[in-house]
Amino acid sequence: VRCGLTANILASYNVASLADENSGQVGVTFTTAMSSVNYCVFTTHEGDVNYTSSSRTIGTSSFSIAVRNATTGAQVDPTSHSIVAFGDQ
Repeated sequence: VRCGLTANILASYNVASLADENSGQVGVTFTTAMSSVNYCVFTTHEGDVNYTSSSRTIGTSSFSIAVRNATTGAQVDPTSHSIVAFGDQ
């Protein structure tokens, strides 16, 4: 999924919805659930090269990530996210 700052889906493959959960946090809900929680999430963020992200929660039908400034540790909203999940359905 590629999404903008306000959690709008710009391109979607098996993503039913996004939720802006808090500053620097986005939730992703799958259209078709994964077969288990053993899947990999890869993210990139536009806006600053010092952004890092980590999974906050992971389930078969959804997951959420938190994005932080690697220098300050503060959660931040990047200009956009590109998020990919690899796993079995």
